[in-house]
Amino acid sequence: MLDLSLFLNYWIFNAYLWVIAGILIIILEFVFSGEGTIILPAGLACFFMALLLTINNSNFMANLKFEHGILHNILLLDNWVNVLYWYSGSTIIITIILRKILIGKNEEDVNDY
Repeated sequence: MLDLSLFLNYWIFNAYLWVIAGILIIILEFVFSGEGTIILPAGLACFFMALLLTINNSNFMANLKFEHGILHNILLLDNWVNVLYWYSGSTIIITIILRKILIGKNEEDVNDY
């Protein structure tokens, strides 16, 4: 079990891996689906995670002076479980935003009688 945790800690904290995964997921979305609402949020969330991990690994987090504050505990990505929580949460939020943008309120639904 420790080997799996070390393996996940090594690869999940690599921001380049998140960028590559995001590009591949977005390419798969437009090749197979084309709608932009099924897998696209997962690809955009990969880019968000790469940004978050880059900020987390930079000196920005080290310069925060509120080490015992709530914000520091929320932003701290110290194990792979927290990274996956942030990824799943950002995927859900991006899905909701894209649904609001891509599926307009003015369009009539075919299923409404």
